[in-house]
Amino acid sequence: MSGNPSYLEILIELQITMDSGVMGEVLNRNQGLESCPVSSMSLLDFGDCRPLFIKLFLRTMLPTPREIFASFEKGELEREELHALMALHARELIQEMDEDYQNPAAAWFESLLARRASNRLVKLHGGRVIREILCALADVPDFPPARYLWNAGHPDVPLHCFLRMRREPVFRILSVSANSGEFRVSVEYGNAAKGKATRQILQLKRDEQWKLKARVI
Repeated sequence: MSGNPSYLEILIELQITMDSGVMGEVLNRNQGLESCPVSSMSLLDFGDCRPLFIKLFLRTMLPTPREIFASFEKGELEREELHALMALHARELIQEMDEDYQNPAAAWFESLLARRASNRLVKLHGGRVIREILCALADVPDFPPARYLWNAGHPDVPLHCFLRMRREPVFRILSVSANSGEFRVSVEYGNAAKGKATRQILQLKRDEQWKLKARVI
């Protein structure tokens, strides 16, 4: 791994040093790593701030599942590191499921909004095209919503599951336009507060294998 310490070494050191307040020093020493995730979050104790810290840490520093598997296939990650990183994604999902259990009314309304939005997109462009677009967006480098789109190619997962209308970080598809086989997609993501979400436009073209590829414009 190009002389840098392994993910597991960073994970262990972060666990040891977190309570001593020197996490920043650990992160600064390892700037060569694209991300410095923390496993075994149960070892951390931040009182009332703990849930917020974990959310921010996972969203800003954890590679997407596609990136994790790609690194593993290239030999850049050991199997134990793969399992540790995927366990963090599972932990984040379980946490959101627990939030839905604690507030079923909000979860139902979020699902209703997402279903309406996905149905509108499918009616205008077809379910196959929308799923292709989501798959292409999942491969865009440094695109924060990609972490929630990694399994968009699985037909057994309903399309509305990939939209986050009010749950932070939000991910909304504002518009899709097609012209001569190319697509232009307008999205917003991030902060759920009115007018605070980040807006971007992406252009999608098909490659030689007829697979959609997206880039931010």
